[in-house]
This record gives sequence, C-alpha cells and structure tokens, in this order.
Amino acid sequence: MQIYQQQSHNGLKTKVVDLLEKFNLEAALLTVAVTKFLTDWLVHHIQGEDRKLTEFLHAQIDRV
Repeated sequence: MQIYQQQSHNGLKTKVVDLLEKFNLEAALLTVAVTKFLTDWLVHHIQGEDRKLTEFLHAQIDRV
C-alpha cells in the first residue's frame, strides 16, 4: 500500500513538472488544464486512495 502511495505522489510530481514546463510556453492556455488536472487528481486521490490507506491503517491498529 505504501509503495502505491509513493508511486501515486511521484506521478503527481512528474505531471506538475510537465505542466510547469508547458506553462512557461503556453501560459494562457494551460490555466484551465492545470485546474482540471489538480482538481481531478486531488478528488480521486483523497476520496479514493487516501481513504483506502486510512481504512488499511485503522485495520492494522485494530489488530494490535
């Protein structure tokens, strides 16, 4: 689970670097794309992946 979380966050970092490079070339066109990407990623990640991680960690605590 932790490896998946790290990969997911690394993917975000890679995408943000890519978006920054594009922003330097096409600033006006990229604003909507950045907003959509970050909104989609955060909603998916927080409501999906982080929730799964929370449930997993709670299950581990309950075992103790």
